[in-house]
Amino acid sequence: MHKRPTYRIRRVVATLGTTLLGLAVFMAAVFAAAQYGTVSAQSENSLTRVALLPGSSANSIAPSQPVSPSNTLPMCRFGASVLVNPITAYDQAQIDSLRLGWYQSFGSAFPRYGLYGIEYAQTVRVKQWKTISNQLVYASYTATYAIPYSYTLSPDIGTMKALALANPGSIWMIGSEIERRDWSYSDGTVAHQDEILPEVYAQAYHEVYLAIKSVDPTARVAIGGVILVSPLRLEYLSRVWNGYTAIYSERMPVDIWNVHTYMLQEKQYDSSPGADNWGADIPAGLTATVGVLYSKAQNDDLAAFESQVVTFRQWMAGIGEQNKPLMLSEYGINFPTSYFDENGNYFTIPRVAAYMTSTFDYLLTAVSTTLGYPADDYRLVQRWNWFSVDYLPQYVGGNLFSYTLGTIDQLGLDWAAYVTDTSKPFSPALNLKLLTPRYTFDAPDPSGAVTGTVWLTMSNSGYWNYTGTINVRLSLTDTNATVGQTTLISFPGCGETAMVAMQVSNLPAGLHHFRAQVDPDHLTPDENVADNTADFALFTPVVPPLNTLPTCRLGASVIKNPITAYDQAQIDNLRLGWYQSFNSAYPRYGPYGIEYAQTVRVKQWKTIGNQNVYASYTATYAIPYTYTVSPDMATIQALAMANPGSIWMIGNEIERKDWSNSDGSTGYQDEILPEVYAQAYHQVYQAIKAVDSSARVAIGGVIQATPLRLEYLNRVWNGYTAIYSERMPVDIWNVHTYMLQERLGDYGADIPAGLTETVGVLYQDSENDSLPDFESQILAFRQWMAGIGEQNKPLLISEYGINFPTWYPDENGNRFPESRVGAYLTGTFDYLLTAISTTLGYPADDYRLVQRWNWFSVDSPPDYVNGNLFSYTVKTIEQLGLDWAAYVTDTSKPFSPALNLKMLTPRYAFGAPDPSGAVTGTVWLTMSNSGYWNYTGTINVRLSLTDTNAIVGQTTVSGVPGCGEIATANFQVANLPAGMHHFRAEIDPDQQTPDENRSDNSADFALITPYATYLPAVSR
Repeated sequence: MHKRPTYRIRRVVATLGTTLLGLAVFMAAVFAAAQYGTVSAQSENSLTRVALLPGSSANSIAPSQPVSPSNTLPMCRFGASVLVNPITAYDQAQIDSLRLGWYQSFGSAFPRYGLYGIEYAQTVRVKQWKTISNQLVYASYTATYAIPYSYTLSPDIGTMKALALANPGSIWMIGSEIERRDWSYSDGTVAHQDEILPEVYAQAYHEVYLAIKSVDPTARVAIGGVILVSPLRLEYLSRVWNGYTAIYSERMPVDIWNVHTYMLQEKQYDSSPGADNWGADIPAGLTATVGVLYSKAQNDDLAAFESQVVTFRQWMAGIGEQNKPLMLSEYGINFPTSYFDENGNYFTIPRVAAYMTSTFDYLLTAVSTTLGYPADDYRLVQRWNWFSVDYLPQYVGGNLFSYTLGTIDQLGLDWAAYVTDTSKPFSPALNLKLLTPRYTFDAPDPSGAVTGTVWLTMSNSGYWNYTGTINVRLSLTDTNATVGQTTLISFPGCGETAMVAMQVSNLPAGLHHFRAQVDPDHLTPDENVADNTADFALFTPVVPPLNTLPTCRLGASVIKNPITAYDQAQIDNLRLGWYQSFNSAYPRYGPYGIEYAQTVRVKQWKTIGNQNVYASYTATYAIPYTYTVSPDMATIQALAMANPGSIWMIGNEIERKDWSNSDGSTGYQDEILPEVYAQAYHQVYQAIKAVDSSARVAIGGVIQATPLRLEYLNRVWNGYTAIYSERMPVDIWNVHTYMLQERLGDYGADIPAGLTETVGVLYQDSENDSLPDFESQILAFRQWMAGIGEQNKPLLISEYGINFPTWYPDENGNRFPESRVGAYLTGTFDYLLTAISTTLGYPADDYRLVQRWNWFSVDSPPDYVNGNLFSYTVKTIEQLGLDWAAYVTDTSKPFSPALNLKMLTPRYAFGAPDPSGAVTGTVWLTMSNSGYWNYTGTINVRLSLTDTNAIVGQTTVSGVPGCGEIATANFQVANLPAGMHHFRAEIDPDQQTPDENRSDNSADFALITPYATYLPAVSR
């Protein structure tokens, strides 16, 4: 029951025929001569070309089996578009002579390896609806987008899932030329591609991606290709990328990047008679009227083609996506052979063939260590797709076959000659490569030994989709002992990757050196075994014993007495990381050194006979609406200044209506209408942050996570935005997880303040200790957080437990003895320590759903609730407290590591370039600790340039608290010259802390400092 904060979307599914033609542009033959500008190709300094011939191995080991002749193997890099007929309409021997590794038809029509055994790439067509006179129209240049924004998908989601399930591992392209506006032909008809606004496309992509991945996690999903690489097209894609993050609070998950590389002019359509309209128009959603102005003669300009490839790879690196493959899913010649450019030169078959084979030369050899795909030996492009096998020759050049005769054309013969020419720079047929291993290990056992998993990732940068068996081995280099060995059956090429996991058990504390190998016995015809091995070191630290460290996750409520009323040794046995007393009473680390969470009580005034009353079930809210805050604002600010970094919970059970006890007295929590609470929260939040910007402010917890309670919170969230015109600033989310019936005026939780319903969820008394209901509430609350874009925030369960005393019978006659309560308590601990979700959990805490939890209580009166750890009268530990202590000292329980430092995504901001093009700015590094230890030691943080290993800056952080807490460090970077720069951010680079997982201690990122640009003059 949640709402997204941006872009109202209504999806409409319509069926499009799979015969939609993948025409990249409307053809220039129908237009007059063009005004054009020039585009200069900017080279990238580290860009190199390599020439690798089949059989040119870097070693002298003879392959154990022969590689198939190089002129008969399909090559996964080479692809083409099949438009008019199915590929089987053409002679197989002639198709085989092209050595096609893949093809597409701009629909979802065929099995992955169906016709002639060539890999088929699926395309999902997306299209935003437009409207004329309140009627939806599919394509129109002049119509406006339908409100609310909506789109159609073809095939529909059900068919998509069926196709994905039947064809695991397929490539799926979501859209084609998604930014391409509809256009009008000279005869008045309307043509189209997949026009859709960038932020709407982000939502369509999200829906399709999740649908496909839900049935086939091995599917490789690609974005829809834009028609060319230009500043305007990259602006469109940046809006897609940023819009996705704004809506879903996570990086857009793209498996393969996909672009087209045509050379067309970008100019807003002009409806005037005789207007010069050929080209690509302006991307949907952008307000520019002119962009890059390629000339017709540049349609086969190799320098412009290469520049587009490099520019797109620079854009990918700039958003942290270098480590993804790139395919050119469509490129070729836009003009037919009968058409001449502005210089009077026709687009003859020799001219087209020269362009085609030159692009092949470039694509096979273009490599860049700073831009290319590491798994594919840093090649810039992994696959490419020529347009086309068989399109209508009156519109485009470049057909390989005649769609009417069904026979190969001269250009197809030129292609076949190229791919059988052994002097050409083909990659090896098979080149296995072992990439950087990853590993995670559990907490040490009492002896210090650990058990965990090592993940080995391999790639094949050859052009052969290898189908043989491949061995993978992990060993200890100190002893040559084999830790594990497994096999892969088949391995596609072109930089595809595969992963295997190896279990490592009982590894003693200390430093260990491992060797990972793919095909260690050289049983495959791998042409370069030099990169088949990766050595790495793993440090398993000695950490303080589990039973001596407090764990920041575990907390409890202290109600009747101060915590110092109880024996410190007995309190220490609970390993409490934090506690609360539902007010603002103690220093942050006060009694017994346990962290104290402050609570500000808020309460809306009611009135009886014009007299304000603090609590009454029957009284009405005072007009105008007013509230009280305790402590007062001055005291709150004094406490905040004295206790920097404290947790502050603003209210407690803020939606909870006052109630009447059986003796006629009135009970209460912090009843307040949702929109009034939004204003109280704003006032208190601003007051605290004014004196302590490091304070962590939490909303007041509702009593349980049910639809009615979430509706109350929706009104708080939306009310805040309506009043203050900004997102509500919440540092920590906070909820209670009781199971109580919701019925107006009855026992239980009643109906939230301000809501008009009379009944909600009707939990039974026996469900008070229901673990499935407890877990369901946590998931529901995390789903609600994700729905409002707050997944990247921690979640506290600031109160939970058993509402009934030991003597109370549920509806089945079963009471709540200590054994029943103890089983519930330890069951919740087991769940809370292990519950993880990459789509809902908190990324800084390794995607755990809950960061901290607080049991109710240490010492509440036993006549009303259950679950006390201590007797508040005798002040000694109870049996439940002993059960708790036994749990937290049991090393078999699923505690997280004591210390797990992690480098999160860096941020940076730079000023304008100086006259030389150099810039100065700041890089912010954010770290988290997902361990349970509030680490207080000094931690080194380093920023360096990966190209030169030069250290840009180094500083220290004084400790990082656990449970997903974060710390930041910033570095000044001065006089950085224009261009691409690669940085590495590292936390604890010299391994001076007992961090139990070092695989996530560094983050690489690219930073582009722009060149000064000058727009060409455009005459009007």
